[in-house]
Amino acid sequence: MPSRPLSENSAPNEDPLSYESRINAMLTVEAALAQALEKAGIIPQVYVDAMAAACSSDAFDAEALRKAGQQSGTEVVPLVKEIVARTKSISEEASRFVHYGSTSQDILDTAIPYCSSRTRFRAY
Repeated sequence: MPSRPLSENSAPNEDPLSYESRINAMLTVEAALAQALEKAGIIPQVYVDAMAAACSSDAFDAEALRKAGQQSGTEVVPLVKEIVARTKSISEEASRFVHYGSTSQDILDTAIPYCSSRTRFRAY
């Protein structure tokens, strides 16, 4: 499966500042991280494909992630665990590189501006 463009996780009419948008943005960032790892020669394209498939926003339970995130302090922790599990079901080897070289804060620091960039402001 080819890698998805940065905006593919978000529905066109989705509120860009909603919790679901933030989850989708984090999924987009994790998929983009896999692409960067491939471009740096760290992982092969087949791993990128497995991780991109695992990052598909279909079937992620935003409410469950929110609850689990309250326990861990950030929703990135349970989200990454879910991505790892989904990637592992496709490729055990690829799952070792999910979130590789990044921190939860890195994911949030990239996802939140991405959400904000999708808003439109009007001056009155």
